Amino acid sequence: MLNFILFISLVSLTCCGFHFVTRSGWVLDFIDTWLIEILGGRITYSFDDYGNQTMNPNLSYWAEYAYKPLLGCVVCMGSVWGVISFTLFTLLISPISWFLLPVFCICVSAMNGIIYFNLLKHWE
Repeated sequence: MLNFILFISLVSLTCCGFHFVTRSGWVLDFIDTWLIEILGGRITYSFDDYGNQTMNPNLSYWAEYAYKPLLGCVVCMGSVWGVISFTLFTLLISPISWFLLPVFCICVSAMNGIIYFNLLKHWE
């Protein structure tokens, strides 16, 4: 159980770090720029007069459903990167029951949100 919790923490810190260093002006900015060019735009939000949040309607399908879980949204990154890391960990290092995969992805996404919105949001 301790290995599982440590693995969740490691994957979550990796996701947050990867999200942070691919922002514009940082070390791996070219990855973010390349994905935006291929997928058709960055996801942006706007607010109307009543404070309701709406997503930019001029996005391609892939910009919304592929960029967001790969690099665009820290909480969404837990799904894709959680599945990849869980698969690699299970196949290469230590066999874990595949029934824990949904629990693992939810925990990584929650930990990503906690880390990002409490620590990293101030630097972006």
